[in-house]
Amino acid sequence: MNSPLTKTRKSHVQKQGEKMMTEHGFQGVPLETFEEAGRNQFITLLELGLSPESRVIDIGCGVLRLGYWLIPFLHEGCYYGIEPAQQRVNLG
Repeated sequence: MNSPLTKTRKSHVQKQGEKMMTEHGFQGVPLETFEEAGRNQFITLLELGLSPESRVIDIGCGVLRLGYWLIPFLHEGCYYGIEPAQQRVNLG
C-alpha cells in the first residue's frame, strides 16, 4: 500500500480530518491517527476477505474515516453508513 496514490490519499484524508476538527471541533475520533486508523481498518477488512462485491454496514460511520476507503472500493450500493449525528456524515 505504498503507492503514490496511497501517499496522496493519506495527505488528503489527514488534511480533511484536520480541517473538519479545526472548523467543527472533535468528531469522535483522534486527530493524530485520523487517516491511519481508517486505512488500517480497510487493510484489516481486505485481509479478512473483503471484496468489491462485499456488503458493509458501517454503524457509527461518523465522518466517513473508513467510508472514504470503502466507498470507492465496493461496488455501487454495497456500502451502508449509519450515523445518528448527521452533521458528521455531511462533513465526511
